Amino acid sequence: MSGATKAAQEQKSNKDHYWTFGRAYQLLGAGVLISLLGIVILAVDLNEKHLGSTIPGWAQDRLPWFGLLVLVGGLFTANFARMLQIWHLLKAAQSTSPENRSPQEKETVRLGFRELFTYLFTSLAVLTGLVFLSPQKSWLPWTDIDLLHAASKDANLTQLIPFLTILFLAFVPLICGFYLQARTQEKGAEKRETFRKDAISVPSFWMSATVTAGIIALASWAANPSGLGSEELAVWITFATTFAVIALFLAFIFLPHLIAFIEEAADGQNRVPGTQDDATTAYAGFPVLTAPAHIASYFDSALVRLVAPLTGATQHGPGVPHSFVLFSILPLSALGFSLAAPFGLIPIGLGMLMVVALGRRWAWVEEDRETASRLLTTESPEINVGFDNDLKDEALLGYASLFLLVPLALNQIYGWQSNAFEAGSGNTGNPFFDWLSFFGAELAKAVPFVDWWEIYRVNLPEAFVTVDDHPLGKHLTFASRAMVDLVIMAALLQAVGIWQRSQTQKRLYAAGQVDSFDPFTENAFFKKGMRLRKGRFVAKDTFEEVVLSHVEKRLELGLPAVPYNERRLSHLLQHEDEEIRAGAKWMIDHFDVLAGTPSQQAQQLLEQWKNGPLAAKAPNADKREMAAYRREQKLRLERLLYTLLDLENEAVP
Repeated sequence: MSGATKAAQEQKSNKDHYWTFGRAYQLLGAGVLISLLGIVILAVDLNEKHLGSTIPGWAQDRLPWFGLLVLVGGLFTANFARMLQIWHLLKAAQSTSPENRSPQEKETVRLGFRELFTYLFTSLAVLTGLVFLSPQKSWLPWTDIDLLHAASKDANLTQLIPFLTILFLAFVPLICGFYLQARTQEKGAEKRETFRKDAISVPSFWMSATVTAGIIALASWAANPSGLGSEELAVWITFATTFAVIALFLAFIFLPHLIAFIEEAADGQNRVPGTQDDATTAYAGFPVLTAPAHIASYFDSALVRLVAPLTGATQHGPGVPHSFVLFSILPLSALGFSLAAPFGLIPIGLGMLMVVALGRRWAWVEEDRETASRLLTTESPEINVGFDNDLKDEALLGYASLFLLVPLALNQIYGWQSNAFEAGSGNTGNPFFDWLSFFGAELAKAVPFVDWWEIYRVNLPEAFVTVDDHPLGKHLTFASRAMVDLVIMAALLQAVGIWQRSQTQKRLYAAGQVDSFDPFTENAFFKKGMRLRKGRFVAKDTFEEVVLSHVEKRLELGLPAVPYNERRLSHLLQHEDEEIRAGAKWMIDHFDVLAGTPSQQAQQLLEQWKNGPLAAKAPNADKREMAAYRREQKLRLERLLYTLLDLENEAVP
């Protein structure tokens, strides 16, 4: 690189640094000053109410709203400016490979957007406290604020709309930061698409859409039998259910074949005979079939990239992701319970959206986990979100919060549409307890494959019952039961399946059949096998025994006697965790494995030649053993030279 080019790049970097820090500091300062101005305006309004008004009448009613607007605008500006500064540091740290990061850069990556989450949680806590304290006129300086109501007729839109606007603004800086992060990953070496169009396959989309539409149609028809007698309806539903289950199995059998036929037909139509396009034209598909699936994939990508990180589950640190999930969901639950109906459905819906997004991100991580175990690399364009967090615990914690959010949503709907349910004999008058009790009863009826409540005819007083002539209550009850089935069967069974898959990998490794794990099991395997002694990591005796047994089993099976996959060991030598790097280095040294970059492999060959098993015996070593050892080392050296000749690999140092 010429001196002029390097100077130009440094000048551009300095200019970008000035824009991010210089302008961001100016924006931050402006935001703080604007916030202080808003506080002054609100203070003047309070003093005027207590000391006698000297402000014109036309301005008295508008002054507190203007002060609130200035205060919120200033805080939002300062928060957004701080996001730009944090992102600039985070982007610079993430652009450096983990093994080359300075201690400060490692700390920057570990903290991530944690400071912005502090601002978000503070905002949610203040808003929640404001709602619950609003009826206490002596606790707040503004006696006309009243946000805590159970009936929609008492709702004050003049107060609720600004309140909900402030709630949404609290999330905006973090969403923008996550978007910048996703776009950087898309443009960088990882090449991870921000918005994928293949996240949901066409067959999966249409299968899900068909099943959902059938369930909705059946529920709508069942709630309004249109004059059919109860016996006739029961017979019809019994027949329809049996037919639907059979049809579902048949659909899973024939739908993939139908899609393959459509793809072949479309591929044949798009080719131009006698031209180069005849063999290279890609499948375009039928837009009527593919477009809805692509739109759903884009929406799914937005949930995974932008909404799921709002829960804090992607942050780092012991206990941090779990606590952040609680800090984000609990205030939204409290707001959903306390705000006037139906406006409390807005924070509840936001909480549910975040939970669903977290579950989808977990599904993407598991997809990456399977891909990495097949590709034997964690650095590939086929890896979509990476392996910073397992997300199993966080996703299950989010799903568990649905058992709180759903009854709160029912409470909001009841306050809005009071004719959907009616109080039962078990109603205590405490809406929180009563709706949890109602939902608990539905859980008892909806446990998959059991349904013990109705089988054993358990007759307990219910807090609420559905109204016969109003289908909304029946639909809501049906939806709550379906949600339970979805969560228990999809989430818990998936978690059990993941644990079983990890155990299977360990069993196959012990039998010598596989030589690598998926990324999360791999990290746990090496961390559990190493311990710190006298300032350096050494292998535990149990770890050494497991690896030796694995090598012996592979020899018995006629497989290469490697302790671990050489390609994975090459990646692990660059791992950011020192403990894992030490485990990979121990395997390489202990079993004479060549792994890492070509220059590292050359150094390993040199060390193995100097300190190999026959080095201590020379010159008294058996000549045949020496000849065999030299032939083996010669073959390894030749393989390394072939690697060095490949221009895509590392140049000779």
